[in-house]
Amino acid sequence: MAIFKEMKRSRADAPDRSEPPDLENVHDHELGRSAQPPARKKPRRDPPADTVGTAAASPIITTKKRSPRPNNRPAGSGGAPKRSRCVGILSALLLEGVSQPTWILQKELSGSDVSSQQSRLLLTRTQVMKTRLRDLITSDEAALVVDREHGLPIRVFDRLGREHAMTFKFLDSNGDFRLIGSWGRFVKRNGLRAGDRVDIWAFRCCGSLGMALLNRKKGDEVREDDDGDKFDADELLAAEALLLLQDS
Repeated sequence: MAIFKEMKRSRADAPDRSEPPDLENVHDHELGRSAQPPARKKPRRDPPADTVGTAAASPIITTKKRSPRPNNRPAGSGGAPKRSRCVGILSALLLEGVSQPTWILQKELSGSDVSSQQSRLLLTRTQVMKTRLRDLITSDEAALVVDREHGLPIRVFDRLGREHAMTFKFLDSNGDFRLIGSWGRFVKRNGLRAGDRVDIWAFRCCGSLGMALLNRKKGDEVREDDDGDKFDADELLAAEALLLLQDS
């Protein structure tokens, strides 16, 4: 409990460095729509190819079914468009009645973070003290975090909406925090490596604290915002999906 009391006292003195990336100018993918085929007279015939819409910039258009999903195919690639990786997490969290998802911090994974022998995500005391996590956690939950035997159970979602049961715990030995439990499985399922970055979001759901961890692989295609910060397109979509939950 003392660690979280200290975090609350330090809030007024510490500069706020936990503001989330500015996504104000990020727009959804624009989707084209096919024009309605002309009226056909009997006998029935397929409409000429040139009467089907001119949505050259929207390769997801088909003559059988229209889908509102974004097209994430690389330019010039063939085959059906991939399902946006934010859709799963958005659907899963909406079903749970999540309120006020809050961006906590971004962590660049170290070798020990992705080690199968360590099987934990380490968050330093300094990192956590500068975040808004202290505003989301209750006094009872804070007591569990510092409980040496138990820790605080947390439902953690990845960017595909898959749930992982983890425990958030404070380490007396080094004075830092860690996520344990299914972290090793999380690393394996998402193919995480040292140098990858993970954005940690926190929210309250059904009276409990939950988290969403959205990872971006090192070397992914990125996009710059007005401040020069770089984010890959899929991560921007996932972050925007979480932000939409605030208005749900």
